[in-house]
Parts: sequence; C-alpha cells; structure tokens
Amino acid sequence: MKALTALLAVLLVASCATNKVKVVNQTGGGGKTTSGVELKLVKMIPPAYPPEARKAGLKGVARVALTVQPDGSVSDLKVVQSAHPTLDQFALQAVSQWKFKPYTPVDGKLERVSFPFTFMLN
Repeated sequence: MKALTALLAVLLVASCATNKVKVVNQTGGGGKTTSGVELKLVKMIPPAYPPEARKAGLKGVARVALTVQPDGSVSDLKVVQSAHPTLDQFALQAVSQWKFKPYTPVDGKLERVSFPFTFMLN
C-alpha cells in the first residue's frame, strides 16, 4: 500500500506542478485502505491557484476530506484544515470533480479519505 500511495502522490504532485499546488495523498486513494478496499483515483482535476490569491500572497495547506461512493463519485466534501477561505474553495471545486474506480464497500462501509493541498508561492 505504501508503494502505491507514494506513486500516486508523485503523480499528483507532478500533475499540479504548473499550478504551484502540491497535492499529496496521505490517507488512502491509492492501493488498499485499512478496511481492505482497493481505491484507484481515475480522474484527478488539480486545483487552480487563482492569480488574485497569488498576488495577495495567500499560501498554506488546505486539507479536504471526502467519502468515496461505490460508483467512484465523491461526496461529503469537507475542509478539515483551512489554508484560507479562497484557497479552500478552489481545493473543494477541484476535488468535487474527482472520480475513483467503482468498488464494493466492506460491510457496507463507505471509504473516507483526505488530501492536503499545499498552495506555494515561488
């Protein structure tokens, strides 16, 4: 699981590099979860780093938690760590479009995962 999670983290960081937003998956989303469910992220929209936020010097980490539905869609999005309300909204907008491969929940329990989005200024 650690190798798959690390690979996913590298892919997410690489795909977000042009936006200056680093996305690292630390609690699932790639490989098997603690309940044994294989979650595979099949559509990842990186968040935009709005020019007005850059200009204002806004930066920080926004962590978004979500529930992965059996059909692979995401629901119950929640900012569990705020960077700034503006940056949080862009992270939520991006994650709301994500899609995972459909899966069968263990004991009917949906999988909940979280992702930190680090908005960095260069």
